[in-house]
Amino acid sequence: MSRIPETSATLATNAGCKGGLGGILPEVLDEEELDVCLMKEIHRVVQEHGSVDFMGQTYRGECLKDRKFLSQTITLRIDYDHALRLRAYTDEDETYSRTGQFLGFVDALNLNYQDLSLEDVKEVAVDTRNKKAPWSLG
Repeated sequence: MSRIPETSATLATNAGCKGGLGGILPEVLDEEELDVCLMKEIHRVVQEHGSVDFMGQTYRGECLKDRKFLSQTITLRIDYDHALRLRAYTDEDETYSRTGQFLGFVDALNLNYQDLSLEDVKEVAVDTRNKKAPWSLG
């Protein structure tokens, strides 16, 4: 097996990789932190009883029932594969972290499913809007 000769460019690249960060490697995110970073992010205003609306559905969580959250804007993060349970965060954090302070989970109400993806929730929302009341005339 022949070895690829090291050129000055590859030597400089290797040296830059090792020393370019001052000899310190970046912190590796754990799997949960990485998942949170990849989730869809939306902002919603907290309504009565700690509820928020998303895609025509009402979500509610114990974490938002405190009156201090009423009418406050929060950040919701949605896992594309599991959209019946959303993660709630403060909209801004004193520490200016990427995600704000984690408050807890909010769950979809009145949906008789074990689990739905974000696409499934969108389909349910469209189906709900397209249904007409049985007493409507048209």
